[in-house]
Amino acid sequence: MKSVIINCDPGIDDSLAIMLAVKSKKLDIAGITTTFGNTSVEKTTDNALALLEYLGANIPVAEGAGKPTEGKRVKADYVHGENGFADIVLPHRSLSVPESAEDFIINNLESGRIDTIINTGPLTNIILAFKKKPEIMKKLKTLIIMGAAITEPGSITRVAEFNFFCDPYAAEAVLHTDVKKVIIPRDITQRAILKPSDLSRFGDSKTARLAVRLIKYYQKFYINVLGLEGNPLPDALTVGYAINNDFVETREMDIVVETDGVHTHGMSIAERRGGIHEKEAKPNASVGIKVKAEEFIDYFIETLSR
Repeated sequence: MKSVIINCDPGIDDSLAIMLAVKSKKLDIAGITTTFGNTSVEKTTDNALALLEYLGANIPVAEGAGKPTEGKRVKADYVHGENGFADIVLPHRSLSVPESAEDFIINNLESGRIDTIINTGPLTNIILAFKKKPEIMKKLKTLIIMGAAITEPGSITRVAEFNFFCDPYAAEAVLHTDVKKVIIPRDITQRAILKPSDLSRFGDSKTARLAVRLIKYYQKFYINVLGLEGNPLPDALTVGYAINNDFVETREMDIVVETDGVHTHGMSIAERRGGIHEKEAKPNASVGIKVKAEEFIDYFIETLSR
């Protein structure tokens, strides 16, 4: 069983990912670290605490970065609601731990408590931890990242995926750290679509009822604004990969992230040329290229319906 920290910005999609991680009982979750992204870090922390309390999961939450390493903060309340949680308010009594997210990550790696980080938000907390204690961060066995758009259009701009756009400086730096990285990009998350007709397949468990409320809100944007048949599950798929690597086929790639471009800020660029360029490429991540979409969707619905 993988021992993990989930670094995230809940967010409807992150919340669904946390639900999957908790209900699967396949991951040893040492903690949740929060960051800005879909909404402010204060709200993402509240959402994480409230969700875990709702699930009855005794998992610590450490609050992290409230802004990117450089530049202005962006948010996605137009997708996730004003509070980032489909405007659903879940009361909670629990508080985040006093440690910062970066210190929580460092301390859990140093003690050997975890070996894997699942990252479904901007990478700011991760690069702050690398800058603070690089020798300890090298103990990380695997960093699984939801982010990047290699051949697909972007999600927030024509070319940039949201998580990388939020802090491209962190994404670029993390990609060049000396740890194993797996990227679950938009290229495959857009192929695993949950349709409105799938909602009838969820059971009547407490978790399933909340999931359906979140998904209905989420689908409004993807169907009405983007013209999709339903909504993707990018963060849940990233957790799904951590649970079962067979859901995703990967390929080693050499990737950089644009930090200066006016129109290409946050764009992920892979070396895709052949010949000498392919020979000279220095792969820095395993990138998802195929997904067993039906199999994953079935697993997601079954797990949340228990």
